[in-house]
Amino acid sequence: MNLIKQSYRAIRYHKRNTLLFFGFFTILLVAFVFINQLLQIQHDSNRLTQSKWNDFKEISAFSSTNLHEEIIKNNQSVVSLYGKYFVILVLIAFAMFFLYGLVTTTLRRQEISYMKNIGLSKLHIFKHLYTELILIAIASFLSVTFVLCVMQNIFIQGTSQINQAISKKQLAEQELVFNQVTSDPQDIEIQPAPNKKAIDGSQMFVTFNEHSIFSNKEQDSNLQKFSLSITESFLILFLICAAATLFGSMVYLSLYFKRMVN
Repeated sequence: MNLIKQSYRAIRYHKRNTLLFFGFFTILLVAFVFINQLLQIQHDSNRLTQSKWNDFKEISAFSSTNLHEEIIKNNQSVVSLYGKYFVILVLIAFAMFFLYGLVTTTLRRQEISYMKNIGLSKLHIFKHLYTELILIAIASFLSVTFVLCVMQNIFIQGTSQINQAISKKQLAEQELVFNQVTSDPQDIEIQPAPNKKAIDGSQMFVTFNEHSIFSNKEQDSNLQKFSLSITESFLILFLICAAATLFGSMVYLSLYFKRMVN
């Protein structure tokens, strides 16, 4: 409890560093949530597209098509692109928090020297600095969670539109073979499922073509699922932050304590 109180006082005293870390962490957290949401939407969209394709095969027959192969290729291409964005974001986050750990530890060298002179170990100093980061990170997490949950529908719809645009751009680079149907959809009889209304084959066929099969606008707005996505992004970012700031602080403290001994 004393450690938390001391860390809270340090947070209030070092307001500039606190706001700087809070800003970095918040921006990166939103970016991680955004990438995570893009991946989830793409996976959901791919499942819906596969479902459309399965329905499409039941009501039509083609002389030639590579549509299913292109569905798989398009999904792999988009997911691979998001994976590259994720790796780039991880590297940016690590670099930023490494510099933050190095710079802030350097600026607080007098405070660290005082803690060292009163007999505090290097481990205790790290615990003190990390408790500050944990408190600020939790405040950032709660703020981002509140804002994004309030703006959930807007955020998901915007992310869905961006994913749709990226998917269409990737699809434009692929060559679809989509020849005419060899059987008349009017002649197809679709057996209705129990307690469901029969569907006219010609009407069902209209919704399936080389354009509409990749158009998936239905997105899940489940609050619990969205909150879990934010939490996962927070844990990933915090682990990166912990490793990077520790490395940056150790680089300075190792050199600083070495000079003190000499």
